[in-house]
Amino acid sequence: MEGKLFTLSAATSTELPFILSLIREFACELGMHEHLRIDEGRLERALCGRLSTVEVFVGSQQGEPVSYARFFSDYSSFAGETGLHLEDLYVQPHVRGNGIGATMMQALARAAVNLGHQRMQWHILRSNEAAYRFYKRLGAVALSELMPMRLSNEALRRLASKSAYLHVPR
Repeated sequence: MEGKLFTLSAATSTELPFILSLIREFACELGMHEHLRIDEGRLERALCGRLSTVEVFVGSQQGEPVSYARFFSDYSSFAGETGLHLEDLYVQPHVRGNGIGATMMQALARAAVNLGHQRMQWHILRSNEAAYRFYKRLGAVALSELMPMRLSNEALRRLASKSAYLHVPR
């Protein structure tokens, strides 16, 4: 980062507007802005609520926030191990190429190790070649045997409202 002071810290509730703005910027950059439903209230419940489910690191260069990483712990039933799941890593375009992404990945890896996790994983869009090259340079491998699946919105509600597929005798 060539002499430019970069700091990384756990997000606080005062940084919610910044994080939300970067989530929106990230979605637009990926061409996924039509999928955005998040607002400050949803983000606050996830980060700071009674049942907070995610953590966020905020990266600042010379005191100005320029990046964030959103992550949570997961568990592999096959391996019997915990891991860190990275949901978002975003660095604003005007500061890319200065080592911020790599510094953030190193901090996430350190957090995973310190928490006793055995792995760290994430998803990227197949079309995001820059992200693919970046993560490969760090030593990441693509998991071709896994395919992300999702139930959401109406399909999720429809499945939830169905009576059991199986009748389990009492």
